[in-house]
Amino acid sequence: MKEKYTFAYNEDGTENALACIWALVMMGLIIITALATKSALLGMLIFFVMLAVLLVIETSKASFDAGRDGVTFSHLGKKTVIRYDDITDMKLDRQNREVRGRGGVTRFYAETLTITAGGKEYIFTAKMEIDYNKVAQDPASLQEQFENSKFSKLKRYIEDCMGIVSRS
Repeated sequence: MKEKYTFAYNEDGTENALACIWALVMMGLIIITALATKSALLGMLIFFVMLAVLLVIETSKASFDAGRDGVTFSHLGKKTVIRYDDITDMKLDRQNREVRGRGGVTRFYAETLTITAGGKEYIFTAKMEIDYNKVAQDPASLQEQFENSKFSKLKRYIEDCMGIVSRS
């Protein structure tokens, strides 16, 4: 079972800290480059290159590949392999999130799969692809979409491979 999903940052403030650090690094490089070369044009070029890198990171897809013995999660070249034999607990949570920006408020559902394995806790969060037109016509379809989400299917698949009766 192999799927791609839209990565979503956890709500622990990590993305805000990373954004601040990234902004400081960008400003520092622009100022150093402009002072060293006495060229504002080169500083602006570096700014646009770093902005493009940031957009690629932000819009990148993550993936998981669940095989017979384990599941591999990949995002931005980092791979996390979890063997089914090592898993002691799995939990799937969903949240309705808001992101405030210049264009207003964007709302989306995020689902978080927490896997405890080998004494470590692995947390993977994805933006859910909800068909809001369908939900507007039939509110009960939201529960159906939750049950057929990528992480719900993955959780059931892992439980089947482990011989656990699915609870979700």
